Amino acid sequence: GGGVERVVVDAQFMSEMTTSHRYHPFYANSGFFYLRNTPGVRLFFHDVLRHYDHVLQSASQQEEVNRDLGMHYHLGTLQPRVLPSRLFMNGWWFRRLAEQIEGNRRNSSAAVFHMNWTSNKREKNENWRKTSMWFLNDDDATCA
Repeated sequence: GGGVERVVVDAQFMSEMTTSHRYHPFYANSGFFYLRNTPGVRLFFHDVLRHYDHVLQSASQQEEVNRDLGMHYHLGTLQPRVLPSRLFMNGWWFRRLAEQIEGNRRNSSAAVFHMNWTSNKREKNENWRKTSMWFLNDDDATCA
């Protein structure tokens, strides 16, 4: 009962939060995703790896993942979904909500927060510390 329709998907990605034509049609973020072990998913990822020369040219796997994601969706070999961006946040949200969540992670309703949209590991770690969402000691290996 309840009228909830269940949709079976093969791949779930965070939103890239950009409308750049490079990531059309799904605008999926390739830094955090869930995949089912299906023939279609294996074929999709085989194509991503087969096109690694494109990754090297663009200096990012993001464009290639989205290109192959769209191709396999249109071929009917893959049923992807982009996760709700308020529950599965990324660095785009951090840049817009930093003042609200800085020092108080309870102000964020995110289930997952992928800290992309940063230049390097140092900047990423600083952003995590600002939001009190960094749980490692200074050695980056043991929990605080």
